[in-house]
Parts: sequence; structure tokens; C-alpha cells
Amino acid sequence: MSEQNPFWQDLNGAVFGEQIAPYQVRGQGHLSSFYCTSDLAEASIGLAGTALARYCGVASDTVTVDRRLASLWFDMTLRPDGWELPSLWDEVAGDYQCADGWIRLHTNARHHRDAALRVLNVAVDRDAVREAVLAWRGIELETAIVTAGGCASFMRTTEEWAQHPQGRVVASNPLVHWETHGSCAPRSRPEKISLAGLKVLDLTRVLAGPVATRFFGGLWCRDLAH
Repeated sequence: MSEQNPFWQDLNGAVFGEQIAPYQVRGQGHLSSFYCTSDLAEASIGLAGTALARYCGVASDTVTVDRRLASLWFDMTLRPDGWELPSLWDEVAGDYQCADGWIRLHTNARHHRDAALRVLNVAVDRDAVREAVLAWRGIELETAIVTAGGCASFMRTTEEWAQHPQGRVVASNPLVHWETHGSCAPRSRPEKISLAGLKVLDLTRVLAGPVATRFFGGLWCRDLAH
């Protein structure tokens, strides 16, 4: 039962404004992660399925989440057949040792890479980046790259993150913050709903949007009102 999932109470309370009947769980799965990634995957997909069921007038406790398949959604599921999968990362992106620890440079976006290289004063060369980063203290380099419009994160312990100003802000906020704006308020649900024949148009990019589109596109579009 989803009641055992540590994220479920926070998610359904924030989205639905009430504690609703939990979804059912089948299968086993646990991604190799320090954090509860599989629990979050299961609860997220369970929440989306429950919202769809409620919209279509179906009891939420009829929703079933396969924990193994939910976990795979948070992992790589593409297997090339006859071709080689290109790297997901820019040639500069990665973890680098600095003067007092390690720092992560995220350079997949061109403007992020340009910002990091400007700060380090090097060309697009991983060895040159590695050598330049060694001369910096982590927090100073993180601050310089972010100030320049780039993306970098000095690696902190759990205890250090808990004391960091951003870490304290994150800890003080709920898992999900929901606001309803007048022009975006959901329309009233018609008495009979059918998803058959609906098409999903994706106009998004970078993670969250495409993942949501994939979820909608992957729904088994049949008349859920029966």
C-alpha cells in the first residue's frame, strides 16, 4: 500500500488538499541511490495516476503502480540496437578536484559552459579544465561561475548542506508548494470522460516538460469512465 511511502502524505496533501485513498503497489524495485529515489518515483507516478482517476471519476484506490517500472522511469531505459548511444554529457561536464574538495561543473547548456570557461580562462579541453580547477577553492569557484551565469556546485557533506543557507531554506519548505491562480483554475469535469483519440503536443524542453509529456503520451487511452 502507498501509505507506507514516505512521500505520499506530502504529495497528496499538497496537490489535493486532503488525504485520499492510497494507490496499490505491486512489484519490487530500488534504484542504487543514497536517497529514496525509488520511493519518490513510485509516489510521483502514483499521484499522477490518482489525479487522472479522480478526473475521470474512478476510485483512486483502483490505481496500481508497478514499483519496478516506476523506478525505471528514473533511470536509463533506452537500449541502442545496432548503434552506439552518444554521451549524455558535454565534454567538459563532470566532477573535478579543487584545492579543498570536489566540485561539479554542469556544462550541457552552451552558455553554462562558456561561463565556466571564462572564469577558468581555458579552452574547451578537459585536461586544461582539470588543471585550472585545482588552483581554486571550491566555494570560491562555485560562486564565481554562478555569478558569471554558469552552473556549478561545490560538493558538501549532508551536515554541511544542512547548515548552508540554501539547505536551510529547502528544509523549511514542504516537498510540494501548490498555488491555484484564477486564470489557471481547473475547469469543471464533464459527467463522462474519454481519453480515446486525444493527442499530446510537446512544446517543452529539458527534463520536467518532456517527462510529463511522455507520461501523458504513454497513458492507455481508453474510456476510463467505465
